[in-house]
Amino acid sequence: MKEWSMNRFRRHAWFVACTTLTFAAQAWGGNPDGDLRVEIVTVYNLVVDSNAESPSTYAPKSAYIGAKFCNDGTEPLTNVWAYVGDLDAGTPGTYPSRTHAPLVGPLPGGEFALTHEGGTMGARDATRYIGTIQPGECITVYWLVSYPQLDANGDAVWGPSVKPEDDLWLEYDVWATARDGGAYLQADDSRTLTCRNEISAMANKIWPNGANKVPQEYKDLLNQYAPLWTNTSAVAEPGAILRTEGIWYDLGNVGDGFDNDGDLVPDRNAWLQPVGDPDLFDPSCFRLVRTYVMVIVKLNDGTEQVIVTEDQLYFTQIPANNRGAVGYVMYEFMAIGSGCVSTLTPYQEVASGFDNEKFNGDYGAPGQTLTGGTSLLAIAKSANPIVTRPGSNIAYTVTYTNSGPDPSGRPDIGLPVVIQDSIPTGTVYVAGSATAANVLPSGVGSYTVYYSTNRGLTWSLTEPAVATNVTDVQWWLSDPLPPGGTGTVKFSVTVKNPWPYPSPLVPNTAGLSFGNTTPFLWADAETFLLGNNALGDTVWLDDGTGGGMLGNQLRDGAEPGRTGVTVRLYYDANANGAIDMGDTLFAVTNSGTAGYYTFTNLPDGYFLAEVDIFDTDVPFGYTPTTPTLYSIPLDPARTNVNPVVDWTADFGFAPALSLTKTLASTNAFREGQLATYFLTVSNSLPGDGSGNGSPATFYSWAESGFNEKNDEWFTATNVWIPPG
Repeated sequence: MKEWSMNRFRRHAWFVACTTLTFAAQAWGGNPDGDLRVEIVTVYNLVVDSNAESPSTYAPKSAYIGAKFCNDGTEPLTNVWAYVGDLDAGTPGTYPSRTHAPLVGPLPGGEFALTHEGGTMGARDATRYIGTIQPGECITVYWLVSYPQLDANGDAVWGPSVKPEDDLWLEYDVWATARDGGAYLQADDSRTLTCRNEISAMANKIWPNGANKVPQEYKDLLNQYAPLWTNTSAVAEPGAILRTEGIWYDLGNVGDGFDNDGDLVPDRNAWLQPVGDPDLFDPSCFRLVRTYVMVIVKLNDGTEQVIVTEDQLYFTQIPANNRGAVGYVMYEFMAIGSGCVSTLTPYQEVASGFDNEKFNGDYGAPGQTLTGGTSLLAIAKSANPIVTRPGSNIAYTVTYTNSGPDPSGRPDIGLPVVIQDSIPTGTVYVAGSATAANVLPSGVGSYTVYYSTNRGLTWSLTEPAVATNVTDVQWWLSDPLPPGGTGTVKFSVTVKNPWPYPSPLVPNTAGLSFGNTTPFLWADAETFLLGNNALGDTVWLDDGTGGGMLGNQLRDGAEPGRTGVTVRLYYDANANGAIDMGDTLFAVTNSGTAGYYTFTNLPDGYFLAEVDIFDTDVPFGYTPTTPTLYSIPLDPARTNVNPVVDWTADFGFAPALSLTKTLASTNAFREGQLATYFLTVSNSLPGDGSGNGSPATFYSWAESGFNEKNDEWFTATNVWIPPG
């Protein structure tokens, strides 16, 4: 016969709405508090290899903390938040620290503590906004933490002896807050994790050689006859679910182990985990959202006990008459990042003899690789206007699209599509603008808009009374974004006057994320602020017309201006005199009558004026005789309140080649005689025509009466060229 121990939890809707909060030290609220209850579903002991001090050892050093947040009442609990960290200090993501003599910890004062593994989110990952918990529902949240194997002196943290009494122990707190009608609730619990001296046992394997210990009917049930680890997909684009399965792992015999719960009965426990090496895994790229486990415990009377559960990885009170346990585990991750790769390092911990535990002997066997693929969503951002003056408004529009074949976002597990944006520095938010003109995608019921006044430390559903205090805005979709769905959110800001910063650019960046995670897509928009400065000059043909000198970089004689040639103006953000990444195209104009061009209303700063040498209005065969790019400072130090004008950026073009035709003879011709012509092609400019640099020598003499103080050598009128 078979004894079934079933503990199934339904899948629930949970809605995350906030990034990390700052807290004052808080009082403990008890557990439960009213109808709010916290249930920690995590093991008591952490694996530390018995050979931890050996350089060659490789053993688990991280684990997922799991906790269920339950509503035991008859009315919904709202505005539910979940945290892990140090409740007394009010620091989610930072854990209680302590000394443990004679060991020396890595923290100040030689203390030890757990480390939160949040990837790019860091400690912000420790705060999760759940939203509403319906009566009778429980919601499970997982957080990844790491722990030390050795102290600062290289000694194993299981202490000087193999006895359990001197093992390092660490603490963590899990707490939640909620509203039950008008009542504020806070439920919390604390757990101690002890770093145990454990051996790796070859009878305990995540990847055994065969499935001979698995009863045939269970192999038939899963249609799986050999142990394996597999992904449903090796690559998952942001928003997709990736499942990795360990089929027919072998726990070996489950012994007494420790009495962790203090009931004077050995716990006979087992624990399954997907990530033992946090250095190979990025929690900000993949979030563990669900687990499913089947454990088949073989008993010495020929029967089995089968445990089937969701969102539970820790099991106790395995029957004492067991002859071993095998099973199936599925870890469900949601991809929340793009272009990132993580590797699973699964392991399992099992009670061994009295006050002993063991971990799988094949830890480090190839785990599953999870890859965050290219997002099938897109985001674009625009600013209107793109050029304005201090004191004016800028309206931002963010458009997002799902070009994939499947809905995107999982509001049911707290990870819907979220549009994030920040109020640009030097501007203030315009009241009501974040909700005034938004467009919902087809099939999405609503936006929930959140406001922050402290750069995302806390969030509110209500726009603050002083709207100019808003620093960040988020728009949360109530439903998955359907295939082909497109939506738009908008908000406006007012530019401060006077503008307080050296750069005239107002940059702004929007992000697309799932829940309160790091955005996986970004879109930028910039607005350029106008000023009272100007620059410009002339585009002309430096061809020697009307007594000028060909190619001398001066407009002299009757050399004509050239109309219609394109000139571009860039803001030189790094003031290096070159057009490169980060420089902004400010304006484009064409030379007008007589070749003149101007750029007006320019702010203070460094600018780059560039002529288009390939413009079709430059005569064919003409080449530049002047620089084609000028670096022009317009009061970058901002010390002159008056307009600054620069009219020195002129661009000259001259024919590189000239063609003359002459008759070989000057005599009269008679009918029937042969006439010979010579065609002469000359390089009118310096150089030998090879395309490479070459020396060039020019001779000139000062004319009579030359005054070195008043005249310039390069001025053609001051140069006398003798005959011949």
